[in-house]
Amino acid sequence: MKRTSMFGLFILFLLTIIGCKQTITDISSAKKAVKAVIDNYAKSWIIEDIELYSSTMMPDESLVHVGGSQALNWIEGWTELKELIIKQNQSLNDTQIDEKKAWINLSQSGEFAWAVTLWDLKTTLNDGTKCLLPLRCTWILEKKNDSWIIVHFHKSIGIKTLRDYSIDE
Repeated sequence: MKRTSMFGLFILFLLTIIGCKQTITDISSAKKAVKAVIDNYAKSWIIEDIELYSSTMMPDESLVHVGGSQALNWIEGWTELKELIIKQNQSLNDTQIDEKKAWINLSQSGEFAWAVTLWDLKTTLNDGTKCLLPLRCTWILEKKNDSWIIVHFHKSIGIKTLRDYSIDE
């Protein structure tokens, strides 16, 4: 009887440990799905498609992103972010993004991902100024209803201003 009780406790212990540790069954597929969302984000900038952009982002008013200029420190909520992207699309032309490197990581539960990408973004401002921006991008994505969506991002170009990156072609 004592041996049966010990065996039962051991089995219960193993089941508890196994049940608490959730793992991703197909890491490669999950990373590809995350990468596809980030690629669609980049594509939305290139083709200036706010609907494609919207499909990559969590439409939540509680989200906060860090702005890219001194005048705009915080981007609060989906509405403000969407308005900013529409204005950005109106001021950038012939945008190209060359991804230099990407790292994608997944949480053990498979519900969150974080990534870092290095981009060379080439664009022309409305005044004709051509720019090459070496962007460092960080991303946080959440899996919702079996789809990945960006819940936070940050991009930086260092301490220079946009005009400091003008180029002659």
